[in-house]
Amino acid sequence: DRLVVESEEFAKKLGERLKERIFAEVFPHLAEGFIANIRAQEGRTAPIPQERLDGVFQGTLALLYRLLFLLYAESRDLLPVKEERGYFQTSLTRLKKEVADAGEKTLDDRDARINKRYKKTESSLYDRLTKLFAIIDRGDSTVNVPVYNGGLFITAPDAEDSSLEAGNARFLNQYKVPDRFLALALDRLARDLDSKRHDLVPIDFKSLGVRQLGSIYEGLLEFKLRIAPTKMAIVKGKKTEEIIPHDEAAAIGRNQEAGGAGKTRLTTPPGYPDTPGAAVSRRQRTETPCRS
Repeated sequence: DRLVVESEEFAKKLGERLKERIFAEVFPHLAEGFIANIRAQEGRTAPIPQERLDGVFQGTLALLYRLLFLLYAESRDLLPVKEERGYFQTSLTRLKKEVADAGEKTLDDRDARINKRYKKTESSLYDRLTKLFAIIDRGDSTVNVPVYNGGLFITAPDAEDSSLEAGNARFLNQYKVPDRFLALALDRLARDLDSKRHDLVPIDFKSLGVRQLGSIYEGLLEFKLRIAPTKMAIVKGKKTEEIIPHDEAAAIGRNQEAGGAGKTRLTTPPGYPDTPGAAVSRRQRTETPCRS
């Protein structure tokens, strides 16, 4: 009984850490990657109004949940990941290991190593994911994968299909997350800091339940994507934090830089730290220049 309780407590804490990291780091890297790709295709000054940011948000959400599904399914052998000459060659398990090898085990230098290995101008990792998504969507007998019956991995929607899943599929087909953004996001999603060894280790997704993964998805639905219109700063109160224009923060003598003009940023709900990244703000609160 004690082992069961300890196992459940471990899974709960792991789920909480993963959820916090997804909100604060993983989602922002993916969203910022899509925005970088849009501007690479359409020009650095390509307009990205809120309506378009909403599309980026939905596309990022779909990509993130595909990754979570695969991490969970492969960890539980629901996909034939142990067939090294078959499915493993295209699996997310193989891809995340390559990224982890590039980042190595120490947290302090992880990002620098990944930035050195992967470029913002290439998208080979995303192209590999696209092939994997197609295998899950359509099935592939050559790698022992049956057809997946669901809309999450739809890759070739019908022209008349106006569903949200079809719209997300078109977005994911049209735009990509460049290698550096995707590698930084995937490593944060797939590895955690070992509290005893103090190095990065693979997350055991077998210990997480479907309900925990679902709560991550549902939590993200409460947010919207934002791009900072000007240089922003974090102003810390006794119990809360607020993100306001840097000039305004400097005038009251309390500021910490959070991102420059045009920088995507994550504005998180109470209980989560504000960090640089894609701008996501809560839907139900009254919008201010920096937070809603």
